[in-house]
Amino acid sequence: MTEDEARERYDRMVAEEEVRPLTYFKHDALAHDDPKLQELRDAHGMESYGRYWLLVERLAGREGHAYSVATPNAMARFARDVELEPGQARAFLDALDACGLIERELYRERGRVYIDRILRNARESAEYVAKRRIGGIKTARKRWEKEKPS
Repeated sequence: MTEDEARERYDRMVAEEEVRPLTYFKHDALAHDDPKLQELRDAHGMESYGRYWLLVERLAGREGHAYSVATPNAMARFARDVELEPGQARAFLDALDACGLIERELYRERGRVYIDRILRNARESAEYVAKRRIGGIKTARKRWEKEKPS
């Protein structure tokens, strides 16, 4: 396999893996000190902080790590997942948007909810998995070459 073929295979593995639901993601121990999260707590209380983390977990566990809220039905599904009424869910998303906790352009223009930290974690996880797979393939090839009858 050439270097270009290996890079293409790696990129393809990462692209396939990063949309899969995460079963684990890094959580900053000092997230409560993040200025954006402090702003959310100050303006909307601890319940909004807890609901934010529920949203983070829900996004991590969804394929593609996004919610569509562009239609009333999509908003109703989102609201159910974060345990709010649809009107409250819109207000919650607007609060997250005002604090800079969701990707503003995607939310406002496309009706999609993303959180950058989840996308970064998904990318890191996908790269880790792809590197491990490629390492396993290389190791297996070496072993097979050694075991080939002369």
